[in-house]
Amino acid sequence: MATTTASVTDSWAIADNALDFLQRAVTEANANRAHHKYAVLDLAVAVETLIKARLIREHWTLVIQPIGKGTTKAKFLAGAAKTVTPGEGLDRLRDVVGLDIPTSRATQMTTLMTLRNQVVHFAPPTGAGAATTMLDKLGTGLSFALWFLDHHFAPDAPDAEAAKIEEVKQEISAELTAIEVLAKQRLDDIKELLDAEERLYQCPYCTHNTLAPRDGAAPECLYCYRAGPGEEVAEEYLGYPGAAGPVETCTACETPALLAGVHPVKDNEANTGDPHDPYAEPHWLCFACSMTAAEQDIINCLICGDATDGGDSQLCGSCYAERFEVF
Repeated sequence: MATTTASVTDSWAIADNALDFLQRAVTEANANRAHHKYAVLDLAVAVETLIKARLIREHWTLVIQPIGKGTTKAKFLAGAAKTVTPGEGLDRLRDVVGLDIPTSRATQMTTLMTLRNQVVHFAPPTGAGAATTMLDKLGTGLSFALWFLDHHFAPDAPDAEAAKIEEVKQEISAELTAIEVLAKQRLDDIKELLDAEERLYQCPYCTHNTLAPRDGAAPECLYCYRAGPGEEVAEEYLGYPGAAGPVETCTACETPALLAGVHPVKDNEANTGDPHDPYAEPHWLCFACSMTAAEQDIINCLICGDATDGGDSQLCGSCYAERFEVF
């Protein structure tokens, strides 16, 4: 379906609201047990609202149930129109919009909504193992929310929504790292994304092998969403085995985010080298622009000591210009 300017405008406020609930749900999921029931409620609201915002991005009538005489946009905007359930919304995204919604994902969403109904209308699960069961189901709901965000909400998002999505991703990155029940499911969820990457590093925040270089931009962790600031990530990486300080100024982007001794945990290029032209493994990585270099390709300037790729002179550009300045 073609997305209109009006539908983009209509979806923004709802998307903004959904992302706020998602951010709060992640924070509550990472808190003590007393907060988990609130995490369930906020996450359920976030998921339902994300589904509706994605429908509205196509056209506002897709969230109305049923569409009939007397259905007006004014009623919809005033909250006076009956809207689809989350399940009906997923069905319309699949059947009308054409999105790929696997049955397993729909089941994850249903699990969350069933838990939400139990918490609202009855009581949180009780008895032996109840806390673990609720946390597991909460993890299942988070898995769905993040999958939906990554696969069907963030792609092609209008500018305002895209900016909010990136803001929320960065805000929840540290929280996601600490939610242990999410780990296995999330790694399974992003397996295809990881397989598609040519090179991966270990993320210094979540510790998973999920940090992917981005051409001209900061490496992005596909697990916890962390992407820069480059200076901070480089400092964080200093504690890892092999990483050698100090943090240098990058020879490509001139940001103090270049670190030696940072080796990839996955490198497809290493398996395609020419035997007559041996492959040199990356030894340097800039955490601001993703520039990589072999160990011998960057040296320290003989005069000032800064990192440089100065060639035969073994001087950085500034020292070379100063020393051999032509009057």
